[in-house]
Amino acid sequence: EISTPSAASDGARGASSVVVGGMVLDVQAAPAVGSNLRRGTSVPGCVRQTPGGVGRNIAEGLCRMSCPGVALPLFISAVGDDLAGGALTKAWSMLGASVAGVRVCAGAATPVVAAVLDAGGEVAASVADTTTAEVGLDAGWVGRFTADVASAAIVILDGNCTPNVLAAAACAADTTADITETRRPRVWFEPVSVVKSTRAGAAGILPLLEFISPNAGELRAMANEARSRRGVHQAADAA
Repeated sequence: EISTPSAASDGARGASSVVVGGMVLDVQAAPAVGSNLRRGTSVPGCVRQTPGGVGRNIAEGLCRMSCPGVALPLFISAVGDDLAGGALTKAWSMLGASVAGVRVCAGAATPVVAAVLDAGGEVAASVADTTTAEVGLDAGWVGRFTADVASAAIVILDGNCTPNVLAAAACAADTTADITETRRPRVWFEPVSVVKSTRAGAAGILPLLEFISPNAGELRAMANEARSRRGVHQAADAA
């Protein structure tokens, strides 16, 4: 069961940008110089924990690029009520940004991605525990910030969001379209990965997007998804 403190987005009103996406704790472990990983035991090394998540990273970039006096972005996301969630929300607030959009889910685990690197710096193993990023960040939570989304200049959507969340956010941005096109927020979709890039099509929001930022593989997947919906032959992968 997910519970939250009372949502008060008043502190975030007037944000010129809104980002909807994941807030994740990234954990990387690597053996010390001269050591190699050994199955079944530990080796000396270095373990680092850093705030991450595609949406959070984009929002932090916007914060750091904001001019003095300009409202910082509203970030809409979800974490658990555990140590990792507390660390992430504290780090976010230290940027001077509002935490009003970050849902704290009672009894849930904060999204964490843990990777173990080998001596050459390549990923030897990785585990991603990101259920709360999708279960906690739902359409109902996004709906609490409809006014913020509709009044923003740009709304950025992280492909880690479920299709329902993408649709809720994009439709909230589109509520001003009947008033005047100049006031309609520009919607940007960041596909994240080949697998998740098709979520925009599944959400039915492609006509509402002003910008997308895919790599070649993600763009091909999005095009093939759109073709399949129209019964058109899919493009072959590049050799």
